[in-house]
Amino acid sequence: MAIRNAEWIVPVSKADGTWEERTLMQKDEFLSPTETVSEIKVVKKCEFVELPTTLRFWFVLEGKGTVFACDNEWEIQPRDMIFFPANTSYTVAPRDKSLRMLCFAVRTDEPSTKTSIAVKNVSTITKPDAVGHAGTVMGFELLSQNELPPPMQFVLEFVAIAPIEPHSHPTDEFFFVLEGTGIHWLDKKMLKVRPGDLIHIPPRLTHTLVPDGESCRCICVAVKLPGSPAD
Repeated sequence: MAIRNAEWIVPVSKADGTWEERTLMQKDEFLSPTETVSEIKVVKKCEFVELPTTLRFWFVLEGKGTVFACDNEWEIQPRDMIFFPANTSYTVAPRDKSLRMLCFAVRTDEPSTKTSIAVKNVSTITKPDAVGHAGTVMGFELLSQNELPPPMQFVLEFVAIAPIEPHSHPTDEFFFVLEGTGIHWLDKKMLKVRPGDLIHIPPRLTHTLVPDGESCRCICVAVKLPGSPAD
């Protein structure tokens, strides 16, 4: 298990100066095929090319911009989730001074199961897709399991409105705190969390989240282990 915040990490600027990256976590920390979790800041128009076996999910944290790919373009804004399938080329252009995003890169052995770019904002979801953990969590599904290629399990934004019951999953899970503060218990270890914190929860580790105030809003990404079914 681990907790990281981009404030603790020195950014690495790319050679052409169009963007910079703060790597929060890397593949040797995970059991799943997750490659990296990083925060990316785009300051000028730039092009990205995904490898044939890499999926990428971007979550816009700050700024507005445009994504150009496959003869289409999408205007993006905070709380947008953008999914890029493997073997995709795309260009990102900030409309404001810069565009700051959280980025998950995940290795896949079945890239052909999902071939189109998807852009979704949680504000377009009028009601929670699920209310779970005895009514303590409202979940807003950004991409459903049948829309996701292996090894993805789910990608959602959730709001904890009361202490969540202790539980575990057979997946690698990642929580990124968007709003609110709280206490995250990981196998009896207490972590105080705040906006910008990324928490990695390994498979089968008992955990819970206790919001300090009325609620705590997070992005949650779950990635299956090779050969392991997920609940």
